[in-house]
Amino acid sequence: MALLFVRQLRKSAHDSQQMITGTSFNTVFRRSAQLAALLLLIALCDVTAKPESDATAAQPKDKDAESEWLLLPRLSFTPETGFLFGAYGQFVYRAQPDLRYSNISAGAAYSTKDQFEVFLSPSWYLAEDSYHLAGEILYRNMSNEFFGIGNDTRQEDSERYTERSLDLRLDAQRTLFDDLRGGIRVEYNSSSLLETEDEGLLATGELPGTNDPTVVGLGLLASWDSRDNIFFPTTGAFSSQASSIYDSSFGSDLDFVRGTLDIRHYFRIDSSTVFAFRILGDMIDGGPPFSRLAQLGGEYLLRGYFKGRYRDRNLLALQIEYRFPIWWRFGGVAFASVGEVAGRLKDFRIRDSRFAAGVGMRIKLLDSGFHGRIDIGYGRNGFGGPYIIGLEAF
Repeated sequence: MALLFVRQLRKSAHDSQQMITGTSFNTVFRRSAQLAALLLLIALCDVTAKPESDATAAQPKDKDAESEWLLLPRLSFTPETGFLFGAYGQFVYRAQPDLRYSNISAGAAYSTKDQFEVFLSPSWYLAEDSYHLAGEILYRNMSNEFFGIGNDTRQEDSERYTERSLDLRLDAQRTLFDDLRGGIRVEYNSSSLLETEDEGLLATGELPGTNDPTVVGLGLLASWDSRDNIFFPTTGAFSSQASSIYDSSFGSDLDFVRGTLDIRHYFRIDSSTVFAFRILGDMIDGGPPFSRLAQLGGEYLLRGYFKGRYRDRNLLALQIEYRFPIWWRFGGVAFASVGEVAGRLKDFRIRDSRFAAGVGMRIKLLDSGFHGRIDIGYGRNGFGGPYIIGLEAF
């Protein structure tokens, strides 16, 4: 089905002057289809691993409050933004105790580096979990650093820039069977570079994305979700595969395709400790804007490195975490990760991988499992963080 969908998109875009050749489309989406098959295999393995007596494990077993809300002054910190001050709200609810939690989060913040952002992020489970709608609206004016493209960029080549952007995303999925869902994704992004360094690479306008582009994409989604809790999983798995096309026939200024595979698994060691791992693959072909290349670093992937410290068309990464209780609502985490970016898949080399490790603390803010976290990571350039943020890294 995914390949039929792609063929239709390619046919509709045939008369537009695309930057991407047919061979490139076939290559990326053939690989994406292979990733989708791998996702299905993982899903089937997860099904067979369940005892027959646990046939209802597809639905979370948590019996907490059916609705909760949280309104807090927002205080967070990352090396990219500095300290952020603002307000953050989270509303969590579910229609019945045996259904998944839906949630809506919203916030606004201003940083010590003269940056600001406003966001709204809903996630709804409808019709007794038969449908899942998720999305994001994000408007920001942020300063950032660009180190170049590739896995061997130098710290001293960093150049600072300020970008204003609007991001819109909508995911719509329907349950196909058990924990398997399928659906579509629609994305919109518009961005403008407000400031660049005079002698920097971004100021030349040679890189895609430096001329205030609009990017519009349409794609297919498949996901498997057997986690016992979407906010703080202790058992189960989450795997997703997405194949998206960004094309001028949709109104996009840049043409490229993207395929991603995200695999997460959670194992309860005993009643209060958890081991978790995440494998992430990201492949891009065509002419994506520099800001949407696959990126290592930041509060979610390879903590210990600046977000976007390494970026390129392809990415492979592995993360592991050991989560343990401390006292009352407080818990601790030890984590390690390895990742690499490359222009081509055949260019990946184990010896070129980047490593990071660190520790963190968790506090349970809502009975539904929503946590706040503080993480500090260490990479090849020293310590990164602290990352003060809501939600788990994965």
